[in-house]
Amino acid sequence: MTLGDIGGLHDEARRVREVVELSLRQPQVAKKLGVSIPKGILLYGPQGTGKTLIAKILAHEIGLDMFTIKWSHVMAMNDEVSMNMLMDIFTKAREHAPSLLLIDDMESMGYDQSPITDLVRKKSAQLIYALDSLNDDDRVVVIGITDKIGTIDPNLKKHRRLGARIEFRVPDEAGRKSILEIQTRGMPLENVNLDYVAKVSVGFMGTDIAALCREATLCALRRHVPESGLAHEIPEATLSGIHVSEPDFQAALRIIGKK
Repeated sequence: MTLGDIGGLHDEARRVREVVELSLRQPQVAKKLGVSIPKGILLYGPQGTGKTLIAKILAHEIGLDMFTIKWSHVMAMNDEVSMNMLMDIFTKAREHAPSLLLIDDMESMGYDQSPITDLVRKKSAQLIYALDSLNDDDRVVVIGITDKIGTIDPNLKKHRRLGARIEFRVPDEAGRKSILEIQTRGMPLENVNLDYVAKVSVGFMGTDIAALCREATLCALRRHVPESGLAHEIPEATLSGIHVSEPDFQAALRIIGKK
């Protein structure tokens, strides 16, 4: 899968790639233009909008080693263990540079709590210390991911930390159509109006649309092959006659409970 295979997120993917490429491949451009590139990027928006997926695909496309931290795990560790783990993984990212360090589940940081607990402050301070240990020559980009930007320590949003912020929104109708076109390009469609499916799938994330297409395919399979027939090899003649139609998508919409 490439970034081009993710429909509805062209602008977001482009912006993430620009920051990563400028930081790791073209640092002289920033110096020439008199600007500094943040050490990290904060991707935020509802769950299922493709934030983690874009980071993983980008690392693969550019050829970067990627290291992953789940912040929910950090919050469950005692202070000494979490500090050692953070410094160890930051060191490994430097040793394998150019690299990408992904910090997922950052909504578990808990800066939307009231009052903010000492545990939350300590863990945040540890991450700030680790980020500040990075130098421009280390060629490591940190990508933080959260469903809720309000849960992040404001000090982490400063320019030289996770200073580049990119919002991932729920796809609009055009975005849903783009995702549908990508998800269905290998499917044997028959009389399916993707404009209609895009219109009635309000609120669907990319993961929802992928699930919708899978369910529509299963609905088509059920029409042609009884459940008992799945225990045996399906004849090629039967398989070649299976097409996914608009009623299959309508049934799938009802099954996955989004309509």
